[in-house]
Amino acid sequence: MVLRPVSGRLDDIDAVCLRLFLEFEDAFDLDWTHLLRLRREVYQTGRMLLEMDPERHDSLRQLLYPPAPTDTRMRRLAPVTPSPFVLQMRQPTWQHLEPGDVLPLDFLLIGRGRFLAHSFITLVGALGNRGLFHDHGRFALVQASAVDPDGRETSVWRADTPWREPAWPLFRLWSADVPLRPITLEFLTPARILSRGKPLFRPDLRHLVMAMTRRVSSLVYSWCDVDLFDNVRDYLNELPDTSPQGDLVWQ
Repeated sequence: MVLRPVSGRLDDIDAVCLRLFLEFEDAFDLDWTHLLRLRREVYQTGRMLLEMDPERHDSLRQLLYPPAPTDTRMRRLAPVTPSPFVLQMRQPTWQHLEPGDVLPLDFLLIGRGRFLAHSFITLVGALGNRGLFHDHGRFALVQASAVDPDGRETSVWRADTPWREPAWPLFRLWSADVPLRPITLEFLTPARILSRGKPLFRPDLRHLVMAMTRRVSSLVYSWCDVDLFDNVRDYLNELPDTSPQGDLVWQ
């Protein structure tokens, strides 16, 4: 099956990988669940910066609170525009960090989100003054690198150098022809799915597919100018089986 966007091209769905190096100032026992809650800590820090100096941090506001789509159909699909940064989670791990230890974290910045990279670096640097989790684990952000699809790093920022917009190596996130085949999805992060404003505690696969479709559609529409679906439900009904089949195993 070939997906043909309503507007834009699948090749326009891209991202950059930004690797941040956190040098810890305090001893800290890092549990992978701390990283699952990192977005909340980042938003709390962002709100603090905006309250202190709202005029100075206009690009930070664009990063954390991007405007809702003007298209009424997209607003119905996803009334809140998602932020363009996505933490690249590795396998769950536990790590004891001593002062001076450096922790690298990879983030994808989707589409035009790469032009807000400096604001994101500033935001994570401010988080270091508070701590990675609940005011614990203070760190200094010492370096940021761009990682290309082959895994090669290029330094784009250091704590003692001014910011210059780099020539970003791009990741193409969507193949023009996505083959239909059985897949297994493993969720490393908490997934909350809402229906009519209320959380579903044991959603079925159709709920899951709809939630993922809304999220991805809104993300690439807002940050890559690609409108994937004229009508999401019509597209799902065109699948070989109109009801996704399989099992969800909750742990």
